[in-house]
Amino acid sequence: LYPTLPYSTLLYPTLPYPTLPMSPKSYWFYWCLVLTFLAAAASVTAVRSASDPGRLLLTVAYCPTYFSGAGAVVEVDLNSGQWHIAHRFSWPSEVFGCPALYDPSVHTDAQGHLFLDFLDAFGFVTELDLATGTVIGEYTPHPSDDDDIFDGFINFVDMPEPGDSSNATVLRGLTPHVEPKNHPYCSDGCLAYEQMNARGEIRNVTDLPFKETSDDAALYVPASGSTSARYYTMVGYDLRDPPCGPSRASECLLSMDADTGEIISTTFSNYTVYKFARAPDAENTVLTWMYGFERECRHNYAFAKLDLSTGKPTLQACIPPSTVVDFDEWIADFSLDNSLLATASGDSEGDPSQLIVFDTSDGSVHLQTDLRGLGLALGSRGQLVFVWSVDFVANMNGKS
Repeated sequence: LYPTLPYSTLLYPTLPYPTLPMSPKSYWFYWCLVLTFLAAAASVTAVRSASDPGRLLLTVAYCPTYFSGAGAVVEVDLNSGQWHIAHRFSWPSEVFGCPALYDPSVHTDAQGHLFLDFLDAFGFVTELDLATGTVIGEYTPHPSDDDDIFDGFINFVDMPEPGDSSNATVLRGLTPHVEPKNHPYCSDGCLAYEQMNARGEIRNVTDLPFKETSDDAALYVPASGSTSARYYTMVGYDLRDPPCGPSRASECLLSMDADTGEIISTTFSNYTVYKFARAPDAENTVLTWMYGFERECRHNYAFAKLDLSTGKPTLQACIPPSTVVDFDEWIADFSLDNSLLATASGDSEGDPSQLIVFDTSDGSVHLQTDLRGLGLALGSRGQLVFVWSVDFVANMNGKS
C-alpha cells in the first residue's frame, strides 16, 4: 500500500546539462530554474501534507476462543472502505478471557501511542504503538495512599508532569472516588483528578464535586503566556450548592487548571461533547462532535465550534437525519486536518459492525461500511469484534 518511491525520479528529477557551451549568465539562469522547480515541488508537497487527513486505524479486540482474547490494528481506506489487518498482538496477562468482559477508556498521544485503561482490571493501563501494533508499556496502578483505591480513568490525557525538571510525561484524568464520612461532599462518591506516572504510581491531585463525567472526552491545552494549562471535559451531578445548572443532574463544561486541579469554571450546557479536536484555534474555539442543537439537527448529532472561554457552541453542521449512529459514539476521532470524523462500533450484540466517516464541513457521510468479513478474517469465535479505539495517525513516512 505504501511503496517506496524514488525521490530522485519523482520529486527531484535529474535534468541533463545542455550540450552547448554555456556562459556564466546562462549557467546561473539554469540553476535558478532548477531551484524554482524545487521550491514549487516543496510548496505542492506542503499543501498536500496540510490537507491530508492521515491514515484511519481501528484498534479492535476479538476472541480466538470463547475463553481467550487478542488484538489487532486494522487500517481502512478512506475512499473505498476496504480494510486490511495491519498488525495482530496479544494482550498482557492482566487482560484475560474473551474481551467481551472489558470496555477500556482510551487516549492516543501525538506520537501515535494508544493508552487503554481497563477499569475492569483495577485501572491497569496498556500502551500500544499503533505504527507497529506492539505493546510497549504495561502500567499496574500503585496508589500512594494505602487506603486509596484506583478504579481507572474515565477520561484522561497525557501531559508533562508539573514541577518535574526532566519533563517526564504522565497520565492525568478523572476517576471514580470516595472519601471518609466526614468529607464535605465525597463520602457518597464523587470524582477525583488523579495522576499516573510511568512507574504506575498514583497521586490524587484533588477531589472534584461531581458524580458524572464523559467517557474518553477530554482536552488538554498547554500553558500559553500568563494562562495556565487547562483540562476540559463534561461533568454532571454537581454536588455543590448551587449546582452549575438548573438541577444537580445538569451537564456542564468543566474547565480546570491542568496542573493544580483548581476549577476555573463550570458552564451549564444543553449539549454533550463526545469528542474534542486535537487543539483549539487562535480564538480559543475547538471543533467538537456533540449531541445538541436538537431542533436544528432533528435530534441527531452535530459538529460545532465550541468557545472554550464561554462554553458557547456554534453549529457548523448536522449529520443527515436519516443516518443512525448505532452506539459508542464517543469511540471517534477527528482527522489530522479536522476535515473528517470517524466513529465505529463492534458487533458485541451480534449485529454488524459499523464505521461511519463524516465530512465535518457539512455533516455528509463520506464513508459508511459494516467491515464485512473482519471477524472471519481475524478468526474470532462467533465473528465477535470489539472496536476499542478509532484513530487518525500520520503516514508511515512521518508526513501527515
